Amino acid sequence: RIDFSDDANGALLLEPTRSNLISNSYLFNSFSFGRSTKTLESGINPDGTTDVVLMSATSGTTGTHRAYSNEVSVVNETTYTISLFVKKGTSSKIQFNLLSTGEGGIGFAASIFDFNNKTITNGSFEEFNDDWYHLKSTGTVNTTTSGARMFLYVYDENGDRSFSANGTENVNLYGVQVEQGSYATSYIPTQGTAQTRAADSCSKDSVSALIGQSEGTMFVNYNQEIINQYTTRRIITLTDGSPNNRIVLYITSNNKIEYYIRNSSGNLFVGQSSVEYGNSVGNHKIAAAYKDGDYVVYMDGNLIISGAGTSGTIPACDRVDIGSQLGGNDLFEPINDVRIYKTRLLNSELETLTTI
Repeated sequence: RIDFSDDANGALLLEPTRSNLISNSYLFNSFSFGRSTKTLESGINPDGTTDVVLMSATSGTTGTHRAYSNEVSVVNETTYTISLFVKKGTSSKIQFNLLSTGEGGIGFAASIFDFNNKTITNGSFEEFNDDWYHLKSTGTVNTTTSGARMFLYVYDENGDRSFSANGTENVNLYGVQVEQGSYATSYIPTQGTAQTRAADSCSKDSVSALIGQSEGTMFVNYNQEIINQYTTRRIITLTDGSPNNRIVLYITSNNKIEYYIRNSSGNLFVGQSSVEYGNSVGNHKIAAAYKDGDYVVYMDGNLIISGAGTSGTIPACDRVDIGSQLGGNDLFEPINDVRIYKTRLLNSELETLTTI
């Protein structure tokens, strides 16, 4: 078999093209600080380097203690996601959101992270090493403007946003990002200008000797994190480098699993699940087996697709695309394990292989 698993480095994350709209995400130089100050501290940030920004309320000032960048261009009825890394200083909470000039609302709800209780309103978070948290918030704006402001607010130890500061209220910051999209991708560092990351892809060609040409099995273990996408997303594809000969397992635009096999003469098999597995969050194991007149798909230990199809020659394939089809219709979910077998595994083996 071909085994693409990577136990040492964890999941394979294939991400779409995205742009960080904050021009200085690293040192927060594009932010203005009001009733607050910024200092560069020596400490280990989530990337393992030693630069950390400390945002502190300015001693002797009363009111809200904030920082903002007014460089973000947004388009009406478009979804954006904010993400940043934070670590508790002495402040009990931090608030972040996207607003128009003058703090006017643009349909993007504020998110508040509570360090003491590890809770967040209007968002989500992940815990990292050394007490760092990756905060995320998504919203749809209701206006078009070139000067939307990404705000940060420091709270005091009592949980108040507006307070008389003694100068000790602070929070550690790193890696702020604003991107167009319905979920946060991995951090795109910027140091002076907005940066765009190209879409990721993963494929292996010229491997016909390792792919079953008359029978075989494809297995993928992946995490479903994003739901309600209603777009076609390839899980794994075998081809000859063209769409004329292909074996593809994918999520349809109505979030069902579909298994599709065709050769240059036409379709051999098309089968679809009755359940919208593409909207089922969590870890999934899926295996698709093929042999002339015998096609099955098992997912999480259950048979979800089967059939004989049309008798014909299994398409000759020499290329594997993981999470895509020839570099398109991407899955964009963390992939933990991929295996290609040269034999059509038994149903009992497929059940065992895919059981969570």
